Amino acid sequence: MPFHNHSTSTDNQAVHELRDDLKDLNRTLKRTNKTGALLTLILIILAVVQVIIAFFQLIVPYFTTNPIEAWKGVAVEIVILGIIVWLLKDFNIKEMMDNIKMEKIKIPTTKNKKIAAVIHTPDEITDRLAILCPGYLDTKDYDHLVKLANELTDEGYTVIRFDPTGTWESSGAIAEYTVSQYINDIKIILDYALKDNDYQHILVGGHSKGGMVAILSAIKDPRISCVCAIMAPYSLSREANKKRDDQWQKDGFKTSLRDIPHKKEKREFRVPYSYIEDAKNYNLLDVIEKLHIPLILLAGERDNLIPPEDIKLIFDKANDPKKLIVVNGVGHDYRRRRKEIEKVNKAILKALPPFGF
Repeated sequence: MPFHNHSTSTDNQAVHELRDDLKDLNRTLKRTNKTGALLTLILIILAVVQVIIAFFQLIVPYFTTNPIEAWKGVAVEIVILGIIVWLLKDFNIKEMMDNIKMEKIKIPTTKNKKIAAVIHTPDEITDRLAILCPGYLDTKDYDHLVKLANELTDEGYTVIRFDPTGTWESSGAIAEYTVSQYINDIKIILDYALKDNDYQHILVGGHSKGGMVAILSAIKDPRISCVCAIMAPYSLSREANKKRDDQWQKDGFKTSLRDIPHKKEKREFRVPYSYIEDAKNYNLLDVIEKLHIPLILLAGERDNLIPPEDIKLIFDKANDPKKLIVVNGVGHDYRRRRKEIEKVNKAILKALPPFGF
């Protein structure tokens, strides 16, 4: 802002215009990408400039023949500075730097289709890779996966989180969103990651359905060295879901809504019954004994969808090394609550090899 005195009307207009501009900036920086992080830096620089201007404005009244107008300028600068401070009240420099480390990519599959993904890159070259898998119809951009990716990056992992085929930003029809295709997606992502990098330690993890698919992938792919399943079901077609599945079959599809990250709108998915037909081919209790790498299972104490007892069934049949962690005060949709996300992520980081085993 130029260093001079303003009239009252000009002052008010300037304050309102700058306040509106800063609100737009604040909304933008909430998006998890490089642009948001850079805009945050601009906002901080603007705050520093306003402090300097306000300092000089405080000196002006003592050296001017029109101190009243000068004091008006001081008041304007204080108001503007107050607005900036308010906009920055939730500012987190760690999150800002995490945003700078992210890169959106499209990984080619077959038939001109692509998997939408985000890569988090650590500061130094690493031999560790983590692939994070979202739950049923969830997106890679939900807070729990984004924050876990950031935490793992801080621990030295390159992290890839992605939208499965047929959902969100990835190519394909919703009919392709099956367990079989999901497993293939992980293989494609792993092939892509290893094409130009020699990762020696590969972690695959996920929440709910993503956790189940992570285990199935680890059983099939010897390149995976550790798996982490967060509140994962042992099957997507259990006896407890028979009534739901019968209705699904009768209707031919099941409609589900998912909230769009950082927006009030929701996105609708109409998943065909072929999803259940494919899911019936997979039950962790039948194959978990084939897994011979470190396994981390997390259960939520308040999870009513996949209760801890169900996770225990998987744990009891699994080979060593294995770890079962019940996180107190956490439910299945923990992604909606920051404190619960922090609890889950802390438990995961503590359990990861080599320290957790």
